[in-house]
Amino acid sequence: MRNFRRKSAALLFCVLSSSLVASPSEAATAPPVPTNLAVEIALQRFGAPTGTADGVLDQKARRGLCVWRELTKHKPTRALPTDYERQLIVAAPKPTIPYYMVTGLNINRACQSLTWVAFNPVTRMRFVKATFPVSTGQPSFPTASGHFKIYFTVNRWQESTLYPGAMMYRPMYFHGGMAVHGSATDALVMTYPASHGCVRALHRDIDRMWTEGVGRGTPVYVYGTYVF
Repeated sequence: MRNFRRKSAALLFCVLSSSLVASPSEAATAPPVPTNLAVEIALQRFGAPTGTADGVLDQKARRGLCVWRELTKHKPTRALPTDYERQLIVAAPKPTIPYYMVTGLNINRACQSLTWVAFNPVTRMRFVKATFPVSTGQPSFPTASGHFKIYFTVNRWQESTLYPGAMMYRPMYFHGGMAVHGSATDALVMTYPASHGCVRALHRDIDRMWTEGVGRGTPVYVYGTYVF
């Protein structure tokens, strides 16, 4: 009887053990980890600014990852994606608007991004109109954090009164001498804080904001901390 019980217990252990190990066919059906290129393409479809999709997760792509995390209720960081995040990214979730964002321009210094939130009067709902790459103030000349409104705009090139020779494209001032503007060249829109307090954006993005209604009275929210 004792031997019978031992054999039964051993048989039961084998059955349970085999049930915990995936068969070769089951392992073969596990979804592959998305490639860098697949992740970049998915981020672009999501609307996150990534630069060129080339299969290299450089700092521009990491900015897009940071935006994706913020608009999918994850902690907005510029870290490389985990395998789990890669699967989530290519699953194509819809952007969601964090409760703290204003209907207007939301400048995240951690991501070095601008999320433009608008209001649809038909649906009575807010939506993400666009996300843009920006470069905020460097540590010695930080862009002020807080809630502001655009109070003055200049619809032309303007030379900085503080830094002679520094040209600003169609600046929109929101706090003292701080403005959202284009620079002499788009190459100055770095992936890190590099300005003297202003928020640099690409010319095409400045043009779009001007064309589609951003101007005096538009709320601006600046927040987050960039980690060098």
